[in-house]
Amino acid sequence: MTLMSLIIKNRIRLTFDLLKNYWYFFAATVLGFLFIAESVVERINMVPVDDLMLYTSILIILLSFRKIISGRYPVIRMSPASIHFFRGSQLFTKLFHIKVFLSLAGCIATGAVIATITYRAAISKELFIYSSVTALYLFLSSLIAWIYYNSQSVSQKIYVVAIFLFISGLLIYNMVISLYILTVLTVFAAIRAYRTKILWNKYYRDCSFIYENMAAAAKKDMVRMMETVNKLNLSKKPVFHSIFSRIPPSKKTALIMKSFLGVVRTNIQTVKFLFIIFAAGIIFNNFVFMTLGLNRFLSAIALGSFYANLAELFRKQIVSIIDKKKRGFYIPYTDIEILLSYSVLPTIIFLIASSMLIFFTDIDFYSVLLSGVLYCTFYIITGFVSVRIYAKQMLVWRASNIIYFVISILCFALIA
Repeated sequence: MTLMSLIIKNRIRLTFDLLKNYWYFFAATVLGFLFIAESVVERINMVPVDDLMLYTSILIILLSFRKIISGRYPVIRMSPASIHFFRGSQLFTKLFHIKVFLSLAGCIATGAVIATITYRAAISKELFIYSSVTALYLFLSSLIAWIYYNSQSVSQKIYVVAIFLFISGLLIYNMVISLYILTVLTVFAAIRAYRTKILWNKYYRDCSFIYENMAAAAKKDMVRMMETVNKLNLSKKPVFHSIFSRIPPSKKTALIMKSFLGVVRTNIQTVKFLFIIFAAGIIFNNFVFMTLGLNRFLSAIALGSFYANLAELFRKQIVSIIDKKKRGFYIPYTDIEILLSYSVLPTIIFLIASSMLIFFTDIDFYSVLLSGVLYCTFYIITGFVSVRIYAKQMLVWRASNIIYFVISILCFALIA
């Protein structure tokens, strides 16, 4: 049996182990998709083709941009054993070619599916062009992500990102022109990707983490998965360490910086959740295939959840430092000074979020302005109540969540 067949056999065995141990998850996903597929297709058919192409292109651009900029893991992955034993050999080159070919095949299939859904399965020249452009864009973004991953200089990364932004603009501007330019750029990017000098130590480390996690997940080995994650966390560099080291200590800014440090230390999943529900609020507001009242109501619910969770994130910090003060820990600030210092950062975030709502939604300017004033005012009131009624934190939390949702529904659904 050849080495290539052994590698493929090991990959198939790992895939079957995953399916065997997580079949219920995949079954639930398929059943859920079948359950909502008809209603989703009906609503998609209500959207004009040009608008649907625009929404789809923007979504593809955002996902591709995230894939490139994150740069944490390679888009072309090999097993650690293949890298260790075969790197630089002809067998490794064959494996690399196979991975690139499979990536291209996946991009072509994805482009065909997206184009078929967008054009309602009506075979036409436009469908073929859109399918080809989407497939080329997805494949080119993968090649760019590979080049970006193996780039060491900042100037080279900026150059790669600039090319990506250029082709992203083409994707939205004109499909026919994009087809010709993307074809040429894809050929050059493929040649550049093959000639890219691989950062072997980084590549081996990241692929080892991925395959160790996959092997542990396939066997439901939770201990091994946790050990792998802990190794990754230990290897991470401190976030924003340069900011804290450059700002001189000051009594006026100490608590503000501590509130910022509390956000930095927040679980990344919490931050992702806040970002997702805020983005959902914007998306719901722009859904053209919902009735006007329904999309505004869903948008208000999502935005209310965003503001309530964000305010609670900072309110907990206030309660934590007040608790330390009451236990005898010397803190040279009054309760009001603590409250005001911990109100600076959330106020800035509230204003940034309000600005994004004005720019990305059709919510009335004065409604957004009113919501920003009400949120900032009520946040300070909530913090003051939390300080004064220290023993009733659960009551304050429940009442504040209700009021945040009321403000959201009032400003974003009723008078928007």
